[in-house]
Amino acid sequence: MLIISECEDILGLTHGYVNRTDGNNYLSEATYYCHMGFKVEGQTTVVCEANGVWNDSATCKTEGIHFNIKFSFFTNIFEQTKMISQLIGIIY
Repeated sequence: MLIISECEDILGLTHGYVNRTDGNNYLSEATYYCHMGFKVEGQTTVVCEANGVWNDSATCKTEGIHFNIKFSFFTNIFEQTKMISQLIGIIY
């Protein structure tokens, strides 16, 4: 069996990062982590195989609940601002 010494680098994980146990070397494990508001889609941990290819990959996808919370928060601020504007209009 031919063993290639390295897998290609895992580049540009948007909204997250990758930690490797032994760089891109054969049998190194790469673990995907996502920033707050995102979750790993795919295998969390992948392995560099003898053929020089990682055995799987992953991405970081938006977790919908965080968007809903942020949207709700800004909607509430808008409604409160509108109410304050109406009250100021009544006072003057």
